[in-house]
Amino acid sequence: MLTRMPMRPSALALTTRYVRRLPRRCFLQALRYIHAKEYQSPTAIRNRKLDRPREDVNSHMNSNYVLDPTKLKRKPGWTDDTSKQRAQMQRSRTPKDLLQQLRAFVSSGEVDPSVFGAAMQQCGQSFWWDALLQIDRLRRQAKLTLHPIERNIFLTALARCVRNPAQNQENAPSRQKRVLQIAQRIWGEVEQPLDEDNFNIGLGVALTVCIAAGEHAGLCWAEELWSWAEKHQHFQIYPMEYTLMARALEEYACYDRVDKFFQAGHAWMSNVVMLGALLNIAAKRKHLARGEHHWDLQTRIHGVKPNIIAVTARAKLYLLCGRPRGALQVTSEVMEPYLHVHETRLQAAVITYHSTLSKRDLRVLRNTMQAATPSMKGAGKNNRTKLKAFERIVSLLQTSPADVAVRDLLVTPNGKESVISTWQDCFAESDYFDSRAADEK
Repeated sequence: MLTRMPMRPSALALTTRYVRRLPRRCFLQALRYIHAKEYQSPTAIRNRKLDRPREDVNSHMNSNYVLDPTKLKRKPGWTDDTSKQRAQMQRSRTPKDLLQQLRAFVSSGEVDPSVFGAAMQQCGQSFWWDALLQIDRLRRQAKLTLHPIERNIFLTALARCVRNPAQNQENAPSRQKRVLQIAQRIWGEVEQPLDEDNFNIGLGVALTVCIAAGEHAGLCWAEELWSWAEKHQHFQIYPMEYTLMARALEEYACYDRVDKFFQAGHAWMSNVVMLGALLNIAAKRKHLARGEHHWDLQTRIHGVKPNIIAVTARAKLYLLCGRPRGALQVTSEVMEPYLHVHETRLQAAVITYHSTLSKRDLRVLRNTMQAATPSMKGAGKNNRTKLKAFERIVSLLQTSPADVAVRDLLVTPNGKESVISTWQDCFAESDYFDSRAADEK
């Protein structure tokens, strides 16, 4: 059955890798509903869902992998009549293709809210911000009101498009400002759900938008949403939504309030997914002390066992804060061929060797290059370009290190965004990064 399904490259491998971790009925459902197919979801989302503790997901499904967290029997407006249109939206490969097909369906009257939901989900997965806004305009022109499920899909897609790491940084502030306005409008247009699952999912995706907004208004709306949720005494707030609220508070530097969640002894605050999320927020703020606080609290006190993603987040934190040797140390025991670890280690090793030109650091750099080469060569054109850049830098460092400036060492996005990019007068073999990092404290 799997071999007859249209799949993107490596989709079969992804399915084979994770199917053993899914209950049979959950996997069979994934085969039937295109939007819930596990191998079609983004890798980072899939890994986070599979690593999240099962008790965090108070849902009807016996799995922690819940792409469609709402009971199928409670899907208002979903019929088999538009199943082909939904599938067509999901199979679109370009924004232009998606919009053309959606407009054709609207003209022929072959749409319902679920078709717009499928189109919005595809935009979110592909980071198509402009297309997503055009879909919303088409939906309003067609005078179709979204149900809670489609609203949740739309809010999730908005948050993903804003957080898109590949977007032009000049566009990020304008998107962050607009996303909150759009999300609040759509939140007010859709009637609130009458079941606990949809209530929590709606709260969760709205909090995700608040996190993505990145401005004080996002914190204000998060607090407003939380106050509203607590007043619904007939609905229980799920643990996952508590963790999202904690992440929102952490995002806006409300550290005392986040620490109170941990002090209250909530078990759902201590898991590897939460650890990775908090480390990424600390890395974004270049707040090494805060990141190490969470690492010690989770791993030493609460006994969380870090996975490869959490270790990578910690290494990124060290690199962004100007501690390349620390990034090498925290990943020194990683044996898995994980691309992001190799990329971070290689960037850190290049900077470290430039600072010292010692035989020891050269050996570390060569070993790191040797380990990183297979995964970076096989990971696409962008990573092969990075690898060639690193190879040129390593060659120059061994022949004419005095001609290599610090800014020439920064190849990866994390390297370019680190505090190292602001350093001046850092010459080869001057042991500069330790003193510079101390100045950044």
